[in-house]
Amino acid sequence: MKDINLPSDCILDGKMIMLDEQAKLCFKSVMQRFQARKEKAIKCLTKSNSTHFVAFDVLEEVD
Repeated sequence: MKDINLPSDCILDGKMIMLDEQAKLCFKSVMQRFQARKEKAIKCLTKSNSTHFVAFDVLEEVD
């Protein structure tokens, strides 16, 4: 992955994604993690299902 130097005050647009065992996007896993409410479930899902943020646009760059 390429490092990108962005100003700390810019606003990005993107999505949280999760990948399955075949490295394909898995919306079901994202929703399962997003809907978790109990602390124990959240901790378990955090360890077993890592998420990634994919930015696809810079909405604003504040100077």
